Amino acid sequence: NSGSKMNARFRSSSSTSSIFLVKMIQLQIRFNKDTIPIEISKESSINQLMESINSKLSIPIENQQIIFQGKKININGENSLDSLKISNGAKLLLIRV
Repeated sequence: NSGSKMNARFRSSSSTSSIFLVKMIQLQIRFNKDTIPIEISKESSINQLMESINSKLSIPIENQQIIFQGKKININGENSLDSLKISNGAKLLLIRV
């Protein structure tokens, strides 16, 4: 167990079943003067985050630039938020380009 997923097991009358709960994180997206909360899986990719931003703010992915800890996030890869050290409560800056 790597800590990225919580593992819950229970017994039923005839077999053993497993349930895997995905770890959700809350991100704060700063856009203009607003802060938009987004809840997403920590295993999500940057592209999935951008899709969530598009659904909330109607900003096409190609017009989004995300800044985290003063650095532009490379959107070309399928890096997970977790691999980029973006964790619960992280604050990201969104720039419309």
